[in-house]
Amino acid sequence: MPSSLLFLRGMYINQIVPDKGTRMHGFCISHESKMVRTRIFYNKNREVVEDWVRLLRTETGNLSFDEKFIRGPKLGNGKFSTVL
Repeated sequence: MPSSLLFLRGMYINQIVPDKGTRMHGFCISHESKMVRTRIFYNKNREVVEDWVRLLRTETGNLSFDEKFIRGPKLGNGKFSTVL
Protein backbone atom coordinates (compact mmCIF):
# COMPACT_ATOMS: atom_id res chain seq x y z
CA MET A 1 0.00 0.00 0.00
CA PRO A 2 1.39 3.46 -0.85
CA SER A 3 2.58 5.41 2.19
CA SER A 4 1.20 8.76 1.00
CA LEU A 5 -2.34 7.52 0.38
CA LEU A 6 -5.03 8.99 2.64
CA PHE A 7 -8.45 7.35 2.95
CA LEU A 8 -11.04 10.06 3.56
CA ARG A 9 -14.05 8.01 4.67
CA GLY A 10 -14.63 8.70 8.38
CA MET A 11 -12.17 11.60 8.50
CA TYR A 12 -12.99 15.14 9.66
CA ILE A 13 -12.08 18.21 7.62
CA ASN A 14 -11.74 21.51 9.51
CA GLN A 15 -10.71 24.86 8.18
CA ILE A 16 -7.97 26.57 10.18
CA VAL A 17 -8.50 30.22 11.06
CA PRO A 18 -5.24 32.01 10.22
CA ASP A 19 -3.45 34.12 12.82
CA LYS A 20 -3.53 37.87 12.26
CA GLY A 21 0.14 38.02 11.27
CA THR A 22 0.08 35.22 8.69
CA ARG A 23 -1.13 35.17 5.12
CA MET A 24 -1.50 31.41 4.96
CA HIS A 25 -4.90 29.74 5.12
CA GLY A 26 -5.25 26.07 5.88
CA PHE A 27 -7.28 23.03 6.76
CA CYS A 28 -6.64 19.86 8.69
CA ILE A 29 -7.71 16.28 8.08
CA SER A 30 -8.17 14.38 11.33
CA HIS A 31 -9.81 11.32 12.83
CA GLU A 32 -11.25 10.72 16.30
CA SER A 33 -8.75 7.89 16.77
CA LYS A 34 -5.35 9.02 18.04
CA MET A 35 -3.77 6.23 15.97
CA VAL A 36 -4.49 8.22 12.78
CA ARG A 37 -2.13 11.15 12.29
CA THR A 38 -3.66 14.60 11.73
CA ARG A 39 -2.50 16.24 8.51
CA ILE A 40 -2.43 19.98 7.94
CA PHE A 41 -2.36 21.69 4.54
CA TYR A 42 -1.82 25.40 3.74
CA ASN A 43 -2.36 27.73 0.80
CA LYS A 44 -2.04 31.49 0.35
CA ASN A 45 -5.45 31.73 -1.31
CA ARG A 46 -8.46 31.55 1.05
CA GLU A 47 -10.89 30.67 -1.77
CA VAL A 48 -8.77 27.66 -2.77
CA VAL A 49 -8.78 26.38 0.81
CA GLU A 50 -12.56 26.87 1.09
CA ASP A 51 -13.07 24.89 -2.13
CA TRP A 52 -10.85 22.05 -0.87
CA VAL A 53 -12.69 21.96 2.46
CA ARG A 54 -16.11 21.89 0.78
CA LEU A 55 -15.13 19.11 -1.64
CA LEU A 56 -13.27 17.00 0.92
CA ARG A 57 -16.16 17.19 3.40
CA THR A 58 -18.44 15.83 0.70
CA GLU A 59 -16.08 12.90 0.06
CA THR A 60 -15.63 12.03 3.74
CA GLY A 61 -19.35 11.57 4.29
CA ASN A 62 -19.11 13.55 7.56
CA LEU A 63 -21.34 16.51 6.80
CA SER A 64 -22.64 18.90 9.42
CA PHE A 65 -26.35 19.17 10.20
CA ASP A 66 -26.67 22.35 8.11
CA GLU A 67 -24.94 20.68 5.15
CA LYS A 68 -27.32 17.69 5.27
CA PHE A 69 -30.63 19.35 6.12
CA ILE A 70 -32.54 22.59 5.63
CA ARG A 71 -33.44 24.28 8.92
CA GLY A 72 -37.08 25.16 9.18
CA PRO A 73 -38.74 27.76 11.37
CA LYS A 74 -38.82 27.33 15.14
CA LEU A 75 -41.72 25.11 16.19
CA GLY A 76 -41.54 25.57 19.92
CA ASN A 77 -39.62 24.88 23.11
CA GLY A 78 -39.30 21.52 24.78
CA LYS A 79 -38.23 20.77 28.33
CA PHE A 80 -34.56 20.29 27.30
CA SER A 81 -34.26 21.99 23.90
CA THR A 82 -35.69 24.20 21.20
CA VAL A 83 -37.67 22.37 18.51
CA LEU A 84 -36.87 23.49 14.98
